[in-house]
Amino acid sequence: MRHHAIRLAVRHGWHDRLSGGQRVEVLPRRFRADPHGGRAVINFFDPASDKSSDLGTPARDSEVQISLSIDGRAITVPAGTSVMRAAAMLGTSIPKLCATDSLEAFGSCRMCMVEIEGMRGYPASCTTPVSEGMVVHTETPRLAGLRRNVMELYISDHPLDCLTCSANGNC
Repeated sequence: MRHHAIRLAVRHGWHDRLSGGQRVEVLPRRFRADPHGGRAVINFFDPASDKSSDLGTPARDSEVQISLSIDGRAITVPAGTSVMRAAAMLGTSIPKLCATDSLEAFGSCRMCMVEIEGMRGYPASCTTPVSEGMVVHTETPRLAGLRRNVMELYISDHPLDCLTCSANGNC
C-alpha cells in the first residue's frame, strides 16, 4: 500500500484478521475494512471517497479578497490563490498530474489548462493567480481536445513494459 504521508507497516496475509477497527484511524479515509471479516479495500479511483482532497496548490493568507467567476459561479478568495485552488474550493475538478497542495506549483504537466476571457492562450491553472473580475472556463470542447493531446504525448513516451518494469503498474 503506497501512501506518502503515513508510514505504517502492513503485513500481508491473515495475521490478526479479526482486529476490527483498532488501527483504522492510521489508515486513509478511503480504507474501509469489510465488517464481515473479509478483505479490506482502498478505492484510489473514487475522489468522492476522500473528504480531505488535495486542492492542487498551497493555501494563501491575505487580507485582500479577490472576486472572480469560474464556469459561471462566483467565488471570493484571498489574493495570491491559484485558479486551480479557487476552482477546487467551488467543487470544480480540474485535471492535474503534477500539482499538489503540499508543494509550490510549477505547471510542468499542462493538464490543468483553463480558458480565461481576455487572456491569450491556455494558461496552467496551478500557476495562474486569480485577479479581480477574472472569468474562467474549465470545460470547453477546445480544452478537452488540448488535454487529450497532452495525454497522448505522455502515453506515446510510455515504455509499455509494465510487467517487467520496477514500478509494476504504479507509475
